[in-house]
Amino acid sequence: MAEIQEVNGPVGLSDLKALQFDKNTWPRDLTRQSSSTSGVSSEGCTPLASRSSSPVFTRLIDKINQRITLNERWFSIEFFPPRTANGAVNLLSRFDKFLEGGPLFCDVTWHPAGNPEGDSATSSLTIASSALNYCGLDTMLHLTCARQTKEKIRNTLRRAKDLGIKSVLALRGDAPDGDEWTFNSDGFNYATDLVKFIRQEFGDFFVICVAGECIFIFSLFPLQ
Repeated sequence: MAEIQEVNGPVGLSDLKALQFDKNTWPRDLTRQSSSTSGVSSEGCTPLASRSSSPVFTRLIDKINQRITLNERWFSIEFFPPRTANGAVNLLSRFDKFLEGGPLFCDVTWHPAGNPEGDSATSSLTIASSALNYCGLDTMLHLTCARQTKEKIRNTLRRAKDLGIKSVLALRGDAPDGDEWTFNSDGFNYATDLVKFIRQEFGDFFVICVAGECIFIFSLFPLQ
């Protein structure tokens, strides 16, 4: 197990680079290195099975549809952002182990009470950016809109775009701190409102996923 250095006070992504790790367990030094083929260093986190010989970006929806067309199995992994800076370091240091299984992408959940759009080491944006930009793993960022203003959502999406995040799971979410949900006449009331807003503001830049039930499929193919 890597020896984690104690961290005091707010920690951002730039601070993570200065922390000391056991070189046998830390996947890389958090410095993005590109090669002439895959765009990811041979010492990076991306498993060989999922590396591409071409630098051309493939949208997540196209990857999923390709797997469905070829009748190939695939899976994703999901992370809840750690509550402490040491926990964030611990998670990132083990991405190489998670990636050995070859997941198609990873999800990073959104916790409104934890400043998910901030610059701290534990924010959803920081974890998602690290997985994508330092480990080469296609990443989907969860985003909730309950009690959020359009301006705040717009700024969050701008930051996600600047970080290279291209996939979003649009959710309504719950009211913060257990407050009772109330209708917002000038904001977001349902995930569909968020989906429409993203499309209006950012066009087709983001692949947008939503939560849903496969009622029709299960009615055709009931579980045995």
